[in-house]
Amino acid sequence: MSTDSIEISDALGEPVELYRFSYGPGFGITLGYTDADFEITHESIVYSPTAGLERDAVTASETLDKSELEVTMPEDSEIARMFITQPPSDVVGLSIFRCHWDPGAGAITTPMAVWVGRILSCGREGYVAKLRGEPAVTSLRRVGLRRHYQYMCPHVLYGAACKADRLAHSSTTTLVAYDPRTITVSGLISDQHIGGLISWQPLGEPVERRTILKVARDTDFGITVLTLAGAPNGTEEGMTVELAEGCKHTIADCRDVFGNAPNFGGMPYIPVQNPHGSTRIYN
Repeated sequence: MSTDSIEISDALGEPVELYRFSYGPGFGITLGYTDADFEITHESIVYSPTAGLERDAVTASETLDKSELEVTMPEDSEIARMFITQPPSDVVGLSIFRCHWDPGAGAITTPMAVWVGRILSCGREGYVAKLRGEPAVTSLRRVGLRRHYQYMCPHVLYGAACKADRLAHSSTTTLVAYDPRTITVSGLISDQHIGGLISWQPLGEPVERRTILKVARDTDFGITVLTLAGAPNGTEEGMTVELAEGCKHTIADCRDVFGNAPNFGGMPYIPVQNPHGSTRIYN
């Protein structure tokens, strides 16, 4: 039976919603949830029945008055656990589909997307998690970043505009110890890694990444303590971590460290002396 025939009927409708969460580079990890009482498989994605799965009403208008959507689900769900201490390292996308269950066919009708966006944060109230998201169209209303007349490069390190090869400037080492703000690794790590990235993958979990804020070497023991921007979730002693070099966003670092001067986004040759800032008397 088609979606249209069910929609126009008086009593055949059995509405079902599918919540597809996508996470990781290229959205490599997908989690599916449904408000139905049974498991649903669609396009090779398994949507698990989730008690207490609810959402706000979607408001569509030409002014996009409803810029956010709140989804409520159990706090022990896998997607909610990603936000226990801080937001995940990558964007968490959410697509909500609406369809009907057709008992005669034993399958769902063609799902139609009713909301597409990303999750910004997660709050907790009692035993439920409240995921706050914004629609994808919201980002189209924002004013983009403007380029300034500046010495420093504005590009994100290893980003699309930077084009530096992260793997070529990365190395691996072993995690020795950790605490809520630091990670201790074997070997003496150079200061060039300040502002760079440290990555690791907990068993069965997505890759975690943190920015390196400070490097402290202990030459006596041959170890280095790295202060991170955020808690090192999912770390274990003896696991392998990847260290990517950082950049000061100067032409010197771009040219000498990364060999990437053609992609430098700043203006390194701005005159130091302002010709309009001094007075000179000619005879």
